[in-house]
Amino acid sequence: MYKVKSFSVFIFLSMLISIFTGIRLPDVGRDTEAYIEYFHDSSIDDGFYDRFEPGFSLLMQLLSKAGLSVEVFFTCVAFIITVTYLYIFKRTYKHCFLDKNPSTSIITIFFSLLLFSSWYIASTTNGLRQGLALVFLYLSLLEFFYNSHKLKFVFLFVIATLFHYSSILILPFLALHYLRFRFVFIIWVLVGLGFALGVNELGVKLISETFGLPIYEYVKYYSLEKGSEELGGGMYEGFITSFFIYTILWPLILLFVLKVKTPIKEKMINTENVYILLKIYFSLSLVYFVMGFGPFSNRYALFSWMLVPIMQIVIFRLSIRLQTEKIIPLFFLFSSLVFFLYLRLDWIRFIK
Repeated sequence: MYKVKSFSVFIFLSMLISIFTGIRLPDVGRDTEAYIEYFHDSSIDDGFYDRFEPGFSLLMQLLSKAGLSVEVFFTCVAFIITVTYLYIFKRTYKHCFLDKNPSTSIITIFFSLLLFSSWYIASTTNGLRQGLALVFLYLSLLEFFYNSHKLKFVFLFVIATLFHYSSILILPFLALHYLRFRFVFIIWVLVGLGFALGVNELGVKLISETFGLPIYEYVKYYSLEKGSEELGGGMYEGFITSFFIYTILWPLILLFVLKVKTPIKEKMINTENVYILLKIYFSLSLVYFVMGFGPFSNRYALFSWMLVPIMQIVIFRLSIRLQTEKIIPLFFLFSSLVFFLYLRLDWIRFIK
């Protein structure tokens, strides 16, 4: 009962964070001003507003034509992403740890990691469509990899796709579910090397030309579609060493932690399910390794980066006795709140 009540506190805290995110200034988030304009356009559009994917357009149009403000729309988007991600964390924890339900200290640390995460603020202030899609995509992958519930997977995957079509890119990598972890790891390493060496780009180009698909052109010339005057004019072009290292860092740390055997750890975790979590992360990061050769490669990296806070809490849970140190989680939460409000949402400008 106590754990249920403590989780409810974080739902309430999620609402507060979502409200603060919703009333942010127009210059917080690179695309906030554009979304404000889109929201206004959807309110006066006579028919269905088809500027975006159907799910996102429907959500925007329902709120705008109901006479609600764009701040309410931003708040709703942030709240859906935050609460759904909290639920994903709780489900993942139940699979990976034998105590099933995270303590208040663990939830506190996790929520703090979420507020510190660059990918959370990006998903709630800039990449709204992909942020909404990813939380439903993660839910669908949990059903597929852990429970083999294909109908639930399809239902949640369709919802994810209705918010952002890029969710479809994960489909070829679902086959990893049926392979032993050792083979999945080898595939991940080889495809990662192929990305670093430029081999994957050649492979996507060959497949596109062979089957007459526009995949290569869409990825390679995305900067032109976004208004750049020349090829290569977009941000984050192709392979970026820091992006690549960040992507492979967290699963490698988790693998190292898993390999260090201790009697306490063996009584704490379901090792097989932690390896399944790594499979999910590998599947998501393969999207980046295969499709990240063009500009704005971070939009493909976000597939796996958004999962990093959950990876981090698993690492911390296996490395630190969070249960007994109450002051540390509270300090961590306070620091993350200050960081999120004053730096991420730029409240610091009001005290200068």
